[in-house]
Amino acid sequence: KKEHYKLIKTKGIVQERSIDFTNITFLPRMQEIAEGYGWMDLNNMIDNCNISWVEEFYANVLGRPDDDFTSYWRERAHTEDEYTEMPRTLALPGRDWHYTSREARSRLQITDMMPVAKGWAKWLVRNFESCSNETEIIMSRCHTIYAIMRGEPIQIGEMIARSIKRMITGLNSYIGHPFINTTLCQRLHVPIEDDTDEIAIPMDPIDRVFFRRAVRDLEAAQAATATPQPPPPAPHHQQHQQHQVPPHIPQQHQYSDYELGMAAT
Repeated sequence: KKEHYKLIKTKGIVQERSIDFTNITFLPRMQEIAEGYGWMDLNNMIDNCNISWVEEFYANVLGRPDDDFTSYWRERAHTEDEYTEMPRTLALPGRDWHYTSREARSRLQITDMMPVAKGWAKWLVRNFESCSNETEIIMSRCHTIYAIMRGEPIQIGEMIARSIKRMITGLNSYIGHPFINTTLCQRLHVPIEDDTDEIAIPMDPIDRVFFRRAVRDLEAAQAATATPQPPPPAPHHQQHQQHQVPPHIPQQHQYSDYELGMAAT
């Protein structure tokens, strides 16, 4: 475990991140969704993290890929109609899925997402899935964001547990969920060593600047799709005819006075 602890200390930490609901009243749907799921308390609780506790937790929890916990939940299949509807809910006008080389749906870029969907994508990868990649929202996360925006049941405990297991058994270069870990340690009265414990302050919340930029991106996308498109270029053969050099017209013969006189006699 000593060697494993040294390895853990080399990894980066993905901290949770709150949303500044107070200053984004121009997007009321964000707070409506959070209140509907009862996530406002969690959002407001995000605070300092004891990084030393977090590193010790991941060093001591040695999982195996074949270990699993009992799970009583089901994933439902998505219909083709839902895959058509998802981009209308999640993506900016004119944007669509990114596809693999085999033409399978792969992801949405976060820059292609609607303001509310973009906010929940940030929340998801920071707080529930603890992922360092915030720019490419893979299909499984798109499904979750789509479900959140529709108010469908979300298994948060399941998501966090699987995220922690992935970081324990996988080759991730980071560890996550430090605030949740710190909160659990506080409730268990784990002693704090003031001289050695490393305390991390919370990250800045996802704020008004982020969401204002997202709204501007939406307005730009709406304007681009509303602008009449220029007519397509003429076929190549028509262009050739339009630019063809006119045929050479020979100059008329200029008759001399002698020739005119001979013609008159």
